[in-house]
Amino acid sequence: NDICLPVLEAAIDLLNDRHHHVRCQSLKLIGWLSPASTLTLNSSESSSNFRFAPIVTNVVSIHQLVSRYIEDRDSRVRTSALQSMLTLHSRDIKLELSSYDKAVQSIKDDYEDVRMNAIKMIWAISMEYSDSLHKSQISGEKNKLADEGFVKICGMMTDISMRVRVEAAKVLGIFHPVSFKYLEQTLDKKIMSHLQKRKSDHEKKIERVKAGESAVSWSNGRIWKDAPKTELTIDDVNLIESGACGAFVHGLEDEFMEVRIVTIESMCQLGLRYEAFAHLLTDFIVDMLNDEIESVRLAAIHCLKRLAHKLTLRDDQLNIVLDLLKDRSMEIRDALRILLRSLRFTTVPPLQFAVQALIRNLHQYREDQLSIWECLKDLGKDHGYLVMSFMADLLSLHPYFATSEADISDYAPQLDIGIVIFIFSASTSYPLLVNYFPQFLFKHYSYLKDKYPELVPILKLGNRSNDFQSIVGDFDTHNFLKITITKMNAVSSVNKEKQVLKFLLRDLCRIQELDKKLAGTAECLSIYTKCQLLWARIKEDDIWIRSNHLASRIEPSCWSATLQILEDSYRIEHLFTGLNMEKLALLKQLRALAHAVLVLLLIRIKLGANIGKESIAAFTDHMRSLERPIMYFKEKVIGLESFLCSMGLPLNQLMQSLIGICTKSKDFGAQVGTFRVDNNMSELSDAATRLQNISSTIIQTIFSYSIPPFGDSASLLEEEESKLNEDSLIQRVAAVVNEPKDKTDNIYRFTAGLPIAINIDINFDNISDPSMIRIQVTFPDRQTQIFTPKLTDFQRCGSAGYHLLTKIVISHSAWSDVGHIEISPVITYQADHVEKRLTDWKSYLQKGVFDLESNLSVSNAKYQLSGILEICPPVHIPIHPKKKFH
Repeated sequence: NDICLPVLEAAIDLLNDRHHHVRCQSLKLIGWLSPASTLTLNSSESSSNFRFAPIVTNVVSIHQLVSRYIEDRDSRVRTSALQSMLTLHSRDIKLELSSYDKAVQSIKDDYEDVRMNAIKMIWAISMEYSDSLHKSQISGEKNKLADEGFVKICGMMTDISMRVRVEAAKVLGIFHPVSFKYLEQTLDKKIMSHLQKRKSDHEKKIERVKAGESAVSWSNGRIWKDAPKTELTIDDVNLIESGACGAFVHGLEDEFMEVRIVTIESMCQLGLRYEAFAHLLTDFIVDMLNDEIESVRLAAIHCLKRLAHKLTLRDDQLNIVLDLLKDRSMEIRDALRILLRSLRFTTVPPLQFAVQALIRNLHQYREDQLSIWECLKDLGKDHGYLVMSFMADLLSLHPYFATSEADISDYAPQLDIGIVIFIFSASTSYPLLVNYFPQFLFKHYSYLKDKYPELVPILKLGNRSNDFQSIVGDFDTHNFLKITITKMNAVSSVNKEKQVLKFLLRDLCRIQELDKKLAGTAECLSIYTKCQLLWARIKEDDIWIRSNHLASRIEPSCWSATLQILEDSYRIEHLFTGLNMEKLALLKQLRALAHAVLVLLLIRIKLGANIGKESIAAFTDHMRSLERPIMYFKEKVIGLESFLCSMGLPLNQLMQSLIGICTKSKDFGAQVGTFRVDNNMSELSDAATRLQNISSTIIQTIFSYSIPPFGDSASLLEEEESKLNEDSLIQRVAAVVNEPKDKTDNIYRFTAGLPIAINIDINFDNISDPSMIRIQVTFPDRQTQIFTPKLTDFQRCGSAGYHLLTKIVISHSAWSDVGHIEISPVITYQADHVEKRLTDWKSYLQKGVFDLESNLSVSNAKYQLSGILEICPPVHIPIHPKKKFH
């Protein structure tokens, strides 16, 4: 308070400054700093006559002070004054009703910024005094301020500025207490009452008495209410003028797509609040499905989706919706199918038309197969009582003759799998439908249920249970996964029960195929279990009993196992969502173990060098080169300790032992002095002894440690009221490449050395940060090229999904024949640079030394730990760079 009051006093004194920038900033300060209970006005002549009275409460004085500058000669000052009033409103300081008339005058200002802020101010005051009666300056009638403000903003829908029209359309959607007659008029360009003011019978009788006529005399046809008037005067014009007349229609017909999109969104918000208005606007929103701009069509689809529970589309409206299924944009088609899943049909013909349109759409766009099947599933589940009427037509059954059994394949035109899914789903809400199933449907049920468990429901068999030969009931993958996790945690020793873990891995792979919801948890567990098996293999490797000299000459198998553990730990961290801090800490400890193994292998390699007189200098260099990796390992352990402590997680036995080695061991305590030795045999022997002690201590510590389980069934499969909590499940990052097609016959031919663009269309699920997504291209010579999509190319789909539409440009030298390149979406991660180089065993065999310089490019293909994770299998497309002919 002691700081704000002097600043506020100085801002008030500067309001009379000649420079507009000073006045603007002063008004902004007043809006943010004005305390509602301390500022009062002594004189209205000069702004310097304000004083501070902590006891007096006078909020009106603030408004009088700021609103005076709404009529300033400079448009920037007027804009700042309106913004200051809106700032007061945002601080829950109630605005004064008298400011409404000034805001109404400001919407006629010549500058668009003033008009935009005036619109916001009209809305703010209208919301605060929504039920207050306001006398119109035109007709003299009193109306609710909310209706009056709504009409004024409707008039701004025909403003000359696109930005003002967008702001007006946006504000109209958040008006709450508006009379329905005004909402109704926004959809009709005809002016209400033909610009005539309707008078009540009582008012007309009073006028007759004042004119000296009898109030009960007979009407001559021209005085009473049906007589048209020959001339119109200003006084006869209705309060509504032409402001609200067709306001939304003007917005939908605007030449700028920004205005049209915001208008659709505002109409949707009002339709959600007023059901009668939702029925009126349906025709207008459906008509916007024919707009030439994709984003406008998409906004109209989303609007209909939100209003679907209030609407029932007519046949002509449904035809417009179904025609849009032919749109080339996959995003439009997906959004339209989501809309169809939300609609409710009351008669058979519209539902039949929708199903037939979806089947035709499947034959036209094979890449939309899964989306169409899910749409058919929901349509059947919600309209089971209507399906029986046309089930025979869908299955091509004849009422008298036995037709041939249809082929149940993905590309069979006679009987599409989508139709079967539609009928099976309909039987869940209308069990009597099962009694009318033809025999071949029961034969195909077991196959479809096994292949598409998420799409094919459990049927209520009734009297037809004997028709199922192999299906007794649905397989409970939830309980099966719980049992599998319990068995995995019961394994006491990985070394002794490897075969058991391998069988459990097979079960986890089967769960991934059966249940899409649990597939992420099952895959994460299987990767972690493989790390446990790899750790057991590392401990059994014979390099630990082999001599140092022999170990330096033979590539150990545990090197590749350690690399796999590192890659799998990064894979779990970056390809799976829903991991809590305990799981992340477990992965960091797993990498610490792998890093310790890499350091141990490096020590054995260095100690295996010859110590003859001719190689003393080389051995000295080897000793000195161990300083960085060992000290880095020490920093890594201490950093992991800090992470666990900051997260409030306990230190397990392994971490306590490693921290004790790194902080209390005399060999680690020597630090730099341990490795900086001269070309002296005694110093070299002492250094080798210290390294041997370090190696023995680390081996004794880490090899007595068994990797703990990833978690129990209670933490991995959280339940609420005996039901699985799907939001807490571990989910895997998934991607579906829609374009380019895998192994297509379309060959991309181009002149060698010149670029060619390839369209990329990919759907991602469970992505938290799209900036980590890359597109990797692998050429036949195994050279790779990484492309980074622009963030603007990603479109949000759902809560954790993204749709990527972009292009990549490739080029290559001439080829003699057609070759295939691999295109795959990948996730990049930042691995430790020392880990990248310590895992490069092949480089050591070639050079005899590890390259640990951190300034080298990590994208070099020689490094084994690449920092790239494939999200899905790559697609193969043929290309043919041809020679340039002169």
